[in-house]
Amino acid sequence: MVDLLLVTGLSGAGKSTTLKVLEDYGYFAIDNLPVTFLKSLVRLIQDTKFSKIALGMDIRSLFDSSMGDLIDSIKDIKENNKISCSVVFLTSTKEKILERFRNTKRSHPLMKQGLGLDECIEEERKIMERVSVIADYVIDTSELTVKTLRAKLKTSVIKKKSGIKIAVTSFGYKYGIPLDADLVLDARVLPNPFYVHELKHFTGYDNKIREYLNQFSLTHEIIKKYSEITDIIAKSYSEQDRSYLNICIGCTGGHHRSVYIAERIAELLRKNNYNVKRIDRDIEKEQ
Repeated sequence: MVDLLLVTGLSGAGKSTTLKVLEDYGYFAIDNLPVTFLKSLVRLIQDTKFSKIALGMDIRSLFDSSMGDLIDSIKDIKENNKISCSVVFLTSTKEKILERFRNTKRSHPLMKQGLGLDECIEEERKIMERVSVIADYVIDTSELTVKTLRAKLKTSVIKKKSGIKIAVTSFGYKYGIPLDADLVLDARVLPNPFYVHELKHFTGYDNKIREYLNQFSLTHEIIKKYSEITDIIAKSYSEQDRSYLNICIGCTGGHHRSVYIAERIAELLRKNNYNVKRIDRDIEKEQ
């Protein structure tokens, strides 16, 4: 599925800067696309290898279209099951926009209509209001520097759409701790099903192993404590702008306890909206 971020808003509110920030986070940026080209672009990106696209559209995009055309196009894209579309609307106070235009010496797009800068800003705000109502994220850049805008985009848009990728890996200590482990948790404290004759040939995915381990209160306490630890580490890694976390959970052979605990931890992390991948490093090895 293609992740499409449509960046729009008031002229002078920071659209170009926002697109540059999104490029740094892996988005392919396209600026100032006319509304009439939007449907064609959507058809094209469905069959490309681009997974993340940031599309800049503002008052200039209405060149030969109406605001109603843009609204209808956005609604159509949001109904497309091959594209995840979110709208980011940038706004700012009139005073700040005036200051930015005067500092850059650039002309407002509506000045071609013979309006003064004050009138352009007010007219554009009225026209663009309909888009702000349907936006997924509205960001006021009045008091934001480039640095704080980047931080705002990261916390309110980028992190919600992607977030840290977490691998939860089960392993056997007798084969060594995974070299790429960020966090190692030990499941050997739990009773070992290997020493129960009728259970030794099962794995942590089998109901018999789950039932055996669930009869011990220590199992539930370990899952509770380990889920709290992993949530703390995941949040910390996210705040440090790290993109990947490998949580490794070990038992003696990597067949029973570690697999079951890893499954439970992964399940709890997913409930907290983390992107989780499960790996069993040693489950195919001989017991």
